[in-house]
Amino acid sequence: MSEESLGGKGWGMERYISRGDAAWFGHLSDVEDFYEKGPSFADSEITYKMADVLLDDFSKQVEAKRFNRT
Repeated sequence: MSEESLGGKGWGMERYISRGDAAWFGHLSDVEDFYEKGPSFADSEITYKMADVLLDDFSKQVEAKRFNRT
């Protein structure tokens, strides 16, 4: 974030959070943005169709667990 600070000096956040932790939180934010916003194409549902496979598998596993209970 040094580019966003006055004169490019940074904000002095190192006293609150380590660079490694800041990088990890940045990565998590990028992952969240990726799954919330993209990848996608305008007027296309391809990412939803790709997720259908995961949803179907999840549903099958839940049903299997449900019926295996005694």
